[in-house]
Amino acid sequence: MPDRPARDRKTHLAVAILRRVILAKGARGLFYDVRDLLRVIRSTYNPLVRTAEMDVLRPVMEAICWCSTISDQRRRLSGSKRR
Repeated sequence: MPDRPARDRKTHLAVAILRRVILAKGARGLFYDVRDLLRVIRSTYNPLVRTAEMDVLRPVMEAICWCSTISDQRRRLSGSKRR
């Protein structure tokens, strides 16, 4: 993919990995392009839009918390300490 910008290659890789985990492990996945996420968040500042900023961020924050919880559990099981 040498003719694509670096950000597109990273996005492609991230989506491919997420898709593989979803298919292999039956996990749920959430992917946002940061630019799109920021655009949606900014749109909530418009008084005519009925979506609140927290409505947009809640699924993202829940996904981050879930990943952190899983990571902490794995560390505890392996006996390693958080750095």
